[in-house]
Amino acid sequence: MIRNAVYFPIIQEIAGPAGYFRDPNNLDDYINFSVLLPFLNNEKDANPTYKERFSSLNKALFVMFSQDNVLFPKETAWFQPLKSDLTPAQLNETDFYNNDYIGLKTLVEAGKVEFKEYKGLHLEFSDEQIKRDIIPTLMA
Repeated sequence: MIRNAVYFPIIQEIAGPAGYFRDPNNLDDYINFSVLLPFLNNEKDANPTYKERFSSLNKALFVMFSQDNVLFPKETAWFQPLKSDLTPAQLNETDFYNNDYIGLKTLVEAGKVEFKEYKGLHLEFSDEQIKRDIIPTLMA
């Protein structure tokens, strides 16, 4: 029932997580009725400014948490969505990456992206991780 209702306008308006839901078996409704993620991913009404700004970053760090209790699948932290068989796609298997919707492929090919996996729950950064990885990324 939830899968069928998630793209209803009222659900999209009042349930924040619904805007982040991408049903791999219902991509038409995702593109047509989701109020957030297709726009952030530049999949709908593509905005060239998003791609221009993102691909001009000096450095990007994407962190996946080994026991993430918020993101499903946890691999979406690395832009790896669910495939129709409900397993995570590899980044280079996605139209999002291969068509460079936001400029991520441009950044990866320029060597400006780091993918790290940290042990723990969603956003449980240690002081050491912040000092070693996050601050240098922000300062780049």
